Amino acid sequence: MKLIKILDTLEENRKKTNQKYPVKEIAFLVLAGLICGYSSWTSITEFGEYNLKWLRKFMPYKQGIPTRHNVARIIRMIKPESLNNLLITWANAYSKKSDVAHSDEEINRIRSVFAIDGKEIKGVKARTGEVLNAVTVFDVDNGISFSTEMGAINVKRPVRFFYCYLHHCL
Repeated sequence: MKLIKILDTLEENRKKTNQKYPVKEIAFLVLAGLICGYSSWTSITEFGEYNLKWLRKFMPYKQGIPTRHNVARIIRMIKPESLNNLLITWANAYSKKSDVAHSDEEINRIRSVFAIDGKEIKGVKARTGEVLNAVTVFDVDNGISFSTEMGAINVKRPVRFFYCYLHHCL
């Protein structure tokens, strides 16, 4: 199932008079921006303005890209459960294998390889004095970064979480 179709399941909580920007368009903008590595409302709106032509291949964006304040406000109005269900549905659809029988060559082509990369950030320490770490999970075949955790963390924790998540999704 494609992300665009899954976005149709998002509930609109705003009054009809306050719907200049469709929630589906804003959610797609934010998800596309996050996937591309943008993490602030300002950078996501700048991403949208710069890539508006590309975004319009998927959705109309008749009103263009809203301000960072409007993007944040619209996203805050989405029920967390609704957004969580959307992301889980998308992850499950992304990770599902076809039930059709395939040759060994086709199966190897379909399988994704996930790389887990951990880095210790030298010279930077948390308030507790612990060294800061960054752990990132990549889908190598599709070039997508699924998760990056940073902080004074036990490096095994996010890896364990992702491993359990994959087993739950598959």
